[in-house]
Amino acid sequence: MIEEPTTLLAFRLTDGEWQAMFLHPDGSGSVKHDVPVAELIEMILDVMARSEENPARH
Repeated sequence: MIEEPTTLLAFRLTDGEWQAMFLHPDGSGSVKHDVPVAELIEMILDVMARSEENPARH
């Protein structure tokens, strides 16, 4: 779901839409707008799974 090594920084509800913010390896950032709740949950579960696989990352 999240392409390595892009990092999910945060998510927020703004003006009635969910947004996800990402940090890219080159130091740039991006925001994905109007993220469906199901996709947001999948992103969060993906981050949690990767944290469990490699505890040194957090």
